[in-house]
Formats: sequence, C-alpha cells, structure tokens
Amino acid sequence: MKKRYLSTTLILLAVVALAVWIGIGLPRTNTPPPATDPITTTQEPTTLPPPKEVVFMAVGDNLIHKPLIDQARARAGGGGYDFTFCYEGVRSLIGRADLALINQESILAGDVAAPSSYPLFCTPTQCGDAVYDIGFRAILTANNHVLDKGTRGILASLDYWDTKPGAVTFGSYRNEAEFNTPKVMDVNGVTFAFAGATYSYNGLQFPQGSEIIAPLVEDEARLRRAVEIGKQAADVMVVCLHWGVEDSQAVTDQQRVLARKLAEWGADLIIGTHPHVLQTMEFIDKPGGGQAFVAYSLGNFLSGQAQAANLIGGAVELTVVSDNGVISINTPRFHPVITHYGTGFGNVHLVAWPDYTPAMAASHGVRGYDSRFGYTYIENLLRRTIPEDILVMD
Repeated sequence: MKKRYLSTTLILLAVVALAVWIGIGLPRTNTPPPATDPITTTQEPTTLPPPKEVVFMAVGDNLIHKPLIDQARARAGGGGYDFTFCYEGVRSLIGRADLALINQESILAGDVAAPSSYPLFCTPTQCGDAVYDIGFRAILTANNHVLDKGTRGILASLDYWDTKPGAVTFGSYRNEAEFNTPKVMDVNGVTFAFAGATYSYNGLQFPQGSEIIAPLVEDEARLRRAVEIGKQAADVMVVCLHWGVEDSQAVTDQQRVLARKLAEWGADLIIGTHPHVLQTMEFIDKPGGGQAFVAYSLGNFLSGQAQAANLIGGAVELTVVSDNGVISINTPRFHPVITHYGTGFGNVHLVAWPDYTPAMAASHGVRGYDSRFGYTYIENLLRRTIPEDILVMD
C-alpha cells in the first residue's frame, strides 16, 4: 500500500514538473483583455456670467437764484416752495439713467436759515425734493458756496439728504471718520464710490476747532487718499472737482494735469463743475491700462444767470460695463439742456434739446441782457465745445 501511494505521488510530481517545463519553454503571447465599453466623461462647459451694465448720467451746477425761489413760493400758493415745474422738462431724460449725479451748488439749508441768493446762497429743501423726485441720487456738495451759511448750513444740508433713501452725498463730511468711510453705492451689481473737492470757499473759513472736512483741490495728498480709499471699496471710482475758470470754456493746464493724476490714482470718471459754462470732454489713458473719462465742465444745470453761455448745459451719459471684474466706460453721449425763462426771469425751467425750438430761443428773456442768445448761437457753441462723436443733437 505504501509503495502504491509513493508511486502515485512520484507520478503527480513528474506531471507538475513537465507542465512547468513546458510553460517556461513555450513562447509567451499577450492576450488582450476582453473588450469593454470605453469610459467616457462629460464636462459641462464653463459659463461666465453676463456683463453688468449701468447707465451713468451727470449734470452740472444746480444754482438757485432769487427768481427761482420766488416762483417756487408762488407755485406753492404761499405755503412753502414747489420747484417741480423747474425740472419737469428733463424728467424723461434723467429717467434713462440707472445712476444720476448732480452738483447741488447752492446749499440746501432752508430748514435752518432764510432762503437767499447771490452772494451767500441758501436754498429751500423743497428744491432737493424736486431733484430727488426726478431721479438724482449722487449729490456733490463740494463747491465754493459750501460755507455760505457756515458749518450749521453744511450740517443741515447733510442731515436733509440723510432723509432721502438711497441718496449719497460727497464733497463735505461731518468729520475725519466720515471722510475716511467710502461713499459707496451699488447699482445693478456694480459698486460706485464717490469723492469731491472744491478750489475755494469764497474767502470764508471754517471756525477753529471745527471737525467738518471739505477737501480743497490744492490738497492733493487728501484728494489722492480719498480716491484710493474709494477705489479699494468699489468697482468704479467717480471724482467730482469744482475747478477751472468761471465763464471760460477753455480748459486750463492745471485741470488737464490734475485729471491725469486722478486717473493714475484710480479715478474712472472725472466730472468737472464751477465754470458755469460747458467745456470739452475726453478719454484719457490710465497708466495701468484702460481709460478714464473726464468732462471738464458740464456748465449750469439750472440757474437764474443772465449770460447766454450760462444757460446752455446738459447731461453726459455713459455706459459703465463690468465684465467679470474688468471695468470699461463706453459710448459717451452729451444731451444738451437749456435753461429757459421769459421776460423778467419769469417761469424759469429746463428744456431738453429735442423739445427746444427756434421760436423759444427767439423769445428767451436773456436776450434783454445778452442779445447773442438764439438757436444758431446754441448750436454753434455746442458744436465747437463738445466732440462731434459725443454730442447728441437729435
């Protein structure tokens, strides 16, 4: 039995050895794995958000002289003031804007002081009501009349605008902390910051110890800080300067130099006021790439002045585009607006250019003071001042 078992074992071992020998000796072949379905992956295409657009509009000086105050009182029937009539003619124009900016030249301090005109202005707050009602939300308070009613007037004006939802003032600030807090507004998902400064206080001075800040154009260190603070907090930096030579349509070298500095510091839109007449507008290159747009003076928006050129102003309109964080300023257009009144400054009001006629120009009350005024005069002034590709005359 043991011999038979041993023989069987030896036979099995021999078979195993033979199999191993055959496996080593025979050539190897690479047998492909069984066919399987290919593995496919589907990657969703990257979809970038669409560009964000804001229609930005700015106008010049809202300068409320005595005839405007008197007619507003009369239209209110002796109980307060009603300035609605003055602005109704541009309601649809301003209504085109997602963001509209105005220089409130005469201080809105009518709640603490009696209304007054040149040389120390004080305007009833009902004027602000009318301005707000037609759509203005960005309010420049930096100009040479900022101290006309002292620090009490500045504070009263700021307090008034604080009652208006969504309104942002800039150019005068209650204290250093307020100056250092960016004035920012979100419009259609694009953030705008604002800063302003004036060339002068008309010889007036802040009382010793006052905390109020109203930056001067000559204080470039403070102005630069305001621009940099705003640019860090927003997509678009808007800077408004009360500068230039009064009643002159010529842009000074100082304006051009400072505009380029502002662009270098981070300004995207530069809006000029003070001369009370129109000056040109243009794009300027930014050192880091891109361009800033500057309107050196938008002239008067509404006033009771008596020189022909003072009555020709308008609104500059631009499309601000944010395309995945890249800001561009596009398609600038200038819409002329005429301040019209009758004999003796009667019925002062604004008329958008498409609604203004040669007959209206011929009947304008300013012709009693400045006979140059007329329809052709307006056309010629606009065409020689505003670049052809920006001016809208239809």
